[in-house]
Amino acid sequence: MSNNISYSEIPRHTVSENLDIILSGPIPPNPLELIGTKKCEELLHNLSLEYDYVFIDTPPVGIVSDTLILSKYCNICLFIVRHNKTKTASFAIALKEMKKGGIENFHLVINDVPQASKLFGYNREYGYNYAYNYK
Repeated sequence: MSNNISYSEIPRHTVSENLDIILSGPIPPNPLELIGTKKCEELLHNLSLEYDYVFIDTPPVGIVSDTLILSKYCNICLFIVRHNKTKTASFAIALKEMKKGGIENFHLVINDVPQASKLFGYNREYGYNYAYNYK
């Protein structure tokens, strides 16, 4: 986005059919200012018109402000945590930051759950969430 290249040059095709990516490139001296620009908004809007799904991989909430700034362009936010690795305190701080930043439509994804676990859960606090894992 910091270079003057056309929109069509930004997405790169991959070996997987129907999967394109945008590489971050070198870190600019002012990444937060770049993310909040009209150019970024236009890029994300154009991507949403051309692609069925647009995923934005951001740093963890609370590390830098990128996530909160980019979340305003998202239909949903996936909050991904690792089973038995993500610290409860870190998770609580991240949830607080998300709430403070106005991120309401987020969904929790727990990865690396052992297959032997028999888990079933229901939570209605932030929406309807169901999970079941069986061997």
